[in-house]
Amino acid sequence: MKFREVDKLNIDVKEAIKKRVSTRSFEEKALSKEDKNRLMDINNSLTNPFDINVRVQYISKDSGAEGVQLGTYGTIKGAKDYLAITVKDEPFAMEAVGYQFEIMLPQSH
Repeated sequence: MKFREVDKLNIDVKEAIKKRVSTRSFEEKALSKEDKNRLMDINNSLTNPFDINVRVQYISKDSGAEGVQLGTYGTIKGAKDYLAITVKDEPFAMEAVGYQFEIMLPQSH
């Protein structure tokens, strides 16, 4: 297969990546106790094909996480409740997180 050459971007891609900012806005509405419990019950029933331990913790700004910037980049605005995920730095850890959340999120509605 032969690829044709296309015009190159006239920007420094590495610099653009460093400057990228993401902002997500949500309603300032806390999850009900029932919704929180349902999410955690769903999570507790999940496994992944990579046999990676994916730890999920529920965090609420209403119970002491005020002023904490959550996320790997950018800002999350308005949300009161979060699921914090931790995994060991090992092969397929991020795939395990993605796999479990792809199962969890549709079940949470």
